[in-house]
Amino acid sequence: MKVWPHFRASTGMSALTAAENAARTNERRVVPLAKDGEPIVRVQHRSATQWRLIGLNGDEVSRNHKTQVEAEEAMAVYLDQINHVLPEPQAETEQDTAKPAEISMEPKPVDKPAAKKPAAKAASRKAA
Repeated sequence: MKVWPHFRASTGMSALTAAENAARTNERRVVPLAKDGEPIVRVQHRSATQWRLIGLNGDEVSRNHKTQVEAEEAMAVYLDQINHVLPEPQAETEQDTAKPAEISMEPKPVDKPAAKKPAAKAASRKAA
């Protein structure tokens, strides 16, 4: 009788070597952004939990940090452990820095519709 499922002997070893090779690469991934444009990994302050660290899956990683700096240091350690970096802040574009159009508060002149000529009315009455 054979054991099920049937694995080749190399399957387990190849999976281990692939995992080791992936761990050796120093390519850091960028933390994805949430719908609001902020990084998913972030530091939050709540009165009940003080400063806390929110991880990649949206769950709390650590809490009760007394200061924001302490929580950001914990975030740096967490990002090193998961091999991620925070995204670089985007440079402001011309569109972001452009002044809004100035709005004049003075009333604009209203174009009056052209008055009908009385002669045209009389001509149309005679024709009828």
